[in-house]
Amino acid sequence: MRYSVTGDILQLLNVEMDEGEEFIACADAMVYMTGGVSMEAKVSSVKGIKNVVSRRTEHMAIFKSKKDGGHIGLGGSLPGKIVELNTSEGGWVFQMPSLIGFEKTVETETLVQKKLSSTQFSHSGLLLQSLDGKGKAFISSAGDYQMINLKENETYLISTANALAWESTVKFDISTVPGLKTATFGAESIFITTLTGPGRIVIQSMNPGYSAAIVSSFLPK
Repeated sequence: MRYSVTGDILQLLNVEMDEGEEFIACADAMVYMTGGVSMEAKVSSVKGIKNVVSRRTEHMAIFKSKKDGGHIGLGGSLPGKIVELNTSEGGWVFQMPSLIGFEKTVETETLVQKKLSSTQFSHSGLLLQSLDGKGKAFISSAGDYQMINLKENETYLISTANALAWESTVKFDISTVPGLKTATFGAESIFITTLTGPGRIVIQSMNPGYSAAIVSSFLPK
């Protein structure tokens, strides 16, 4: 498998496969595929999902190339960047709505599902997925992103909506800010994810829930 990322803030993941190679992706992420590539629906292929955050992650698809040089194009659900996570270097944890796709050799399952009372988590709560195995996976950030390598016992406190992914060596905890609420777009609480190294973390610049609330505020009532 070979791939390239094109674009700036609305990026496209272009995957090239040889004959017989397969790539698993969210069905709604598919932008294009060339002739000779088949697309087979695989419902609930991600293990352990009881509730889904969006239909984007409810249905996965297997793309298989019938000849060398088969191409597929995949995109994120929000303006942002595509982030490569290599599980050959160790496992990762990420927020599931950001998932685009992964190689067949990658394993993924639900790590934790937590109910959060806030506009930014207005569907099934916070759903975290783990990535393991030996291969590459791709997620999309909301807006730009920054990858930081935490040292042993180094800690970052991040708005939970902006904590996109972190290596499995990183300890995490999710809590509210005591006594602090915000009236912005009706959000009831501010949630903070505490990440403690060692390991790499990925922070996204946009809060998807607040961004959606801003857009909806301009829509006709």
